[in-house]
Amino acid sequence: MVTTKSRRRKTRILRHAAELFAARGFETVSIEQIAAASRLTRTAIYYYFPSKEAILAELWKSGWRLLWKTVHPLNRRIEDDPMETLIEALTGEYRIFRRYEPLMRCLFRMGALARGTREFHSPAAERYRRAYLNFHRRLIETGIDRGVFRPVDIRMTMRAIHGMIMGLMSAGTEDQEAVDRKVLVDVIRRFLA
Repeated sequence: MVTTKSRRRKTRILRHAAELFAARGFETVSIEQIAAASRLTRTAIYYYFPSKEAILAELWKSGWRLLWKTVHPLNRRIEDDPMETLIEALTGEYRIFRRYEPLMRCLFRMGALARGTREFHSPAAERYRRAYLNFHRRLIETGIDRGVFRPVDIRMTMRAIHGMIMGLMSAGTEDQEAVDRKVLVDVIRRFLA
């Protein structure tokens, strides 16, 4: 049985690991550094996670799950209004990026490492990642088919938009809850309209 104390410790480990990985890179961070930042012993870290790779795998799954849960409710609206659906999706994602900034930085910086290493493979994480990316692909394809968006390389466009969101997030203030709708619409139109 998982206790509240146990859940809090695991969450604390993941939060501090994400901060360290995002700031210093996965390869340079040690279990000892994660333990020190989490104010736990090395043994306690190993109680919850068998390796540093297992910590990253959990972060990988958590990040993609958060992003998928943000866009999933909008799936039914893609056909109705692709532009409005994209704006709503990116606004929700921006909020997730702001609230879980170290996790999101870790997710997007460590993506190639996590996908390329067997220890990180998690069927659940891969399902969330693919569902999230497929949502955006389908949304942009629908917008192109309807003439709302100009024809673009979907993968590169989504990378560019997410890069812009990361940039806006870095430039924002800590108490800023969401990016201004006008700024978001301008960014989307720049890439798609």
